[in-house]
Amino acid sequence: MDALRPVVVTHPLSTLTAEQLDARAREAAPQVIAIWQGADV
Repeated sequence: MDALRPVVVTHPLSTLTAEQLDARAREAAPQVIAIWQGADV
C-alpha cells in the first residue's frame, strides 16, 4: 500500500461529543482535500 496517504486526526475520538467530532472533521478536511487533489501533505 505504498500509495496510501493517511490523514492525521487528533485523538481520542471515542469519548467526544457530536460537536467535538465535527470540529475534528473540520480539522482533517484540508488534509483530505489535499490528498484528493494529489498535493503532498
